[in-house]
Amino acid sequence: MKVELDSFSKDAQAIVDTFLKGLDETPAPPILYHYTSEAGLKGILDSGKLWLTDIFSLNDPSEMTYGFSRALPILNEFVANLHPAGKKFTDNITVFARSGLMRKVAHLFVCSFSSQGDDLGQWRAYADNAKGYVLAFDGKLLEDAFLHENNDSFRLNRSTFHIRYEDTKLREVHTEIVKRMAPLILLPEGRRDLQDGAINAYMQELTVLTLLYLLQVVLSFKHPSYIHEGEFRFLESHRMDQPPEAKIRIRLGTEVRYREFDWRSTAPEALLEICIGPAGDVEKANLFVKDILNPTPGLNPRITRSEIPYRAL
Repeated sequence: MKVELDSFSKDAQAIVDTFLKGLDETPAPPILYHYTSEAGLKGILDSGKLWLTDIFSLNDPSEMTYGFSRALPILNEFVANLHPAGKKFTDNITVFARSGLMRKVAHLFVCSFSSQGDDLGQWRAYADNAKGYVLAFDGKLLEDAFLHENNDSFRLNRSTFHIRYEDTKLREVHTEIVKRMAPLILLPEGRRDLQDGAINAYMQELTVLTLLYLLQVVLSFKHPSYIHEGEFRFLESHRMDQPPEAKIRIRLGTEVRYREFDWRSTAPEALLEICIGPAGDVEKANLFVKDILNPTPGLNPRITRSEIPYRAL
């Protein structure tokens, strides 16, 4: 059974890698926009670093449940209807995915950008109700810096990709993974030489592996209602048994893990523009930005303001 698990892992990773390769071959937008608050802008400029947040601490956890909700009909079709053991496996994987145990699958950190630099929905959602800022980066320079940042203290697996907003491809890739996995559920059937503990350990590993490969695909999809964001994502992934060093910040009383990408030391020229939000005080915001930039060598972005006529609520 261990041989079969290893074979499934190899095949499923190949399915995922083929899918991700297709995403990698699509170039980053010419300009990558990052919406943030006043405090966020100061932190990014003072430190020269962008934060990659633990995916299980994202502002909107629904994007995770959305992707997995698309996997459940596939599990029901190809697994739950296969055998009583398949129904039990599907029930268990559903509970596992929804109970917070997803954190035990992998260490995954993301930083999100947009291809849209003056989008009212994002000003409201991510930039202090339009009183914040958006940083405009050269897409290729920033992407290259992220993918090739030199850090030998840990092993990195970094990728960048456009978010998709239709689930046809999501279903296709999930179906490939599930169909490859389904026969493995029945392997312990009739094995009198196996004790319950060994069978439980096998099924738990199969559950974790299945979720791991489904998860890697889910990360590149969001609900169609978010299509206006034109999101482009930087992802850093680590195996569960190789946890990376991570920092902690507190948000709404909850610990949030994050890692840092030192963009300024590798590509300071990537920062092209800082745009003031449509509800911001232009005079004060200009002074604020210039005050931060003055002692920072190598940064010379344009300072502009949003063209949207809007006042914050």
